[in-house]
Amino acid sequence: VVEDYLTVAGEAFDSAGTSASAATMQRFSTAFTAVEDQLPAVGDALETHAAALAAAVGDQRGRASRTLVLTGVCAALLLLAGCWLISYGINHTLAAVGRVTRALAAGDLSVTAGVPDRDELGQMAGDLDAATGSLRTTIDRMSDLVSTLSAAATELSGVSGELHAGAADAFILSEGDRIGFRTLADGRKVRFFKSNKEVVDA
Repeated sequence: VVEDYLTVAGEAFDSAGTSASAATMQRFSTAFTAVEDQLPAVGDALETHAAALAAAVGDQRGRASRTLVLTGVCAALLLLAGCWLISYGINHTLAAVGRVTRALAAGDLSVTAGVPDRDELGQMAGDLDAATGSLRTTIDRMSDLVSTLSAAATELSGVSGELHAGAADAFILSEGDRIGFRTLADGRKVRFFKSNKEVVDA
């Protein structure tokens, strides 16, 4: 109806002052009357359309609000998960370092932290493992050296005993006198002189 009205109105404007203007004006009047008759229906249709648009906007606003709330909840959960992971990593590294320090205090050098992380705490744990390994190597070398020295001391003691036993049966010549030595059962020495004199060392 509106389209017909607009078409007839254009024709009436174009034919103004011509012989066809009267007929065109009659058609324009008829079209205008039809539009007037349809105005309540058009108003109702516009009102219905406006209500539908308002409902659609409300639905979109609700969906947007729900999406925003869901996004906020997900972000909060991700933040909590990240904080938990960071806290777990720190506590795990500190627990490993504490385990190594307690073992060191107890004299056990075999315990290591074994932290693979390369952050500041992970580097500290790695340096502690390196220091423990270096100390363990030094102590192992010292133990080997002590074993070597002990074996050498045992060997020297045996040589000294052999020299002592040989000296007990030796004879010393001095200014024409022959002096002999022998060892008693209790370990004391007896000196013999050419004049058959015996002197027992205290």
